[in-house]
Amino acid sequence: MVFIVGGIVAIIVIEALRSRSRSASRLRERVERSGVATTGIVTRAKSYSLNYQPVTRVTVRFTDRDNRTRWTIQTIPGNIRKGLQVKVRYSPNDLGRKAAVVVSR
Repeated sequence: MVFIVGGIVAIIVIEALRSRSRSASRLRERVERSGVATTGIVTRAKSYSLNYQPVTRVTVRFTDRDNRTRWTIQTIPGNIRKGLQVKVRYSPNDLGRKAAVVVSR
């Protein structure tokens, strides 16, 4: 009985995580297509290798259309250094969600 209940709980948790991931992916795609464009400044950068390709975990400061300073942390391809200006797209209505901000070079 314990194994059956455990299996059911595992299936529910896995489906909830998959649904959340799909929702974040759809939001990211919408932001890339029609999000508000601005620029940001890299305030922290840590480069490393992922699948033999250089990537950098960056913290980016940008200003939204309401003139409020915002921050985001993302991993982007390539070697990025602190102080570099990067492109930022965001969804003003979803800024509470991580997928609502997309950073690129």
